[in-house]
Amino acid sequence: MRHRELMISVWYPALAPRRGQRLAPYMERGAAERFDALEPHRIPPGTVDWAGTRTHAYREAPADPRGGRRPVVVYSPGVGDPRSWGTLLAEELSSHGYVVVTVDHTYESPGVQFPDGSVRTNEVLFEEFARAQREGTVPALLEKTLRVRVADARFVVNRLGALPHGLSEVLDTDRVGLAGQSGGRIHRRSEHVRGPENPSRDRPGRHPGVQPGAQRNQPLASCRPRPGPPLPPDGP
Repeated sequence: MRHRELMISVWYPALAPRRGQRLAPYMERGAAERFDALEPHRIPPGTVDWAGTRTHAYREAPADPRGGRRPVVVYSPGVGDPRSWGTLLAEELSSHGYVVVTVDHTYESPGVQFPDGSVRTNEVLFEEFARAQREGTVPALLEKTLRVRVADARFVVNRLGALPHGLSEVLDTDRVGLAGQSGGRIHRRSEHVRGPENPSRDRPGRHPGVQPGAQRNQPLASCRPRPGPPLPPDGP
């Protein structure tokens, strides 16, 4: 039996990079090729060099221990999106002293590249969704997807203390938050990730797997942008 594997990226305040270290790519080459081929968010293939684009972070840079143990944010992307979609948020939060762990949900993300170069795609997600549409079981599939995401987040949270390169020494595992975009807003089910703490009440709304007014076992939040005026045709 083959175990399901996850890939994560860890963003954190770091010391000065060593000589010869390069900025990390936005995406690995194999994952980028798969992502580009799917025309993500109607971006035509070849428009963006996802693998050639560089972030503002260095690979395996030494963690800065001067801030003591730091709070952790686990980021989950939307369904069908890669973990790199949260790069800007991860860089911003880490610049303010947080450690951010971005998670790819294998077989949901368009392409997850592992250290051996293999890439797991999300064809199975498309197949399951097409079948759910035919059989009228889309809500059940969404609930299953949410359960898998919660299990992924639980696994990552429980393994934070085993991160390599000295990262476990700068994490405060008593201060862990979950954040996400679109389907990645798994913090709505955060009581399944950590033990009961600070009960909170959900606000009314149509949330996957959450009944309006249901008692929650952890704090949760939902942020929606307020629409602004439309931009002129030539840009801002």
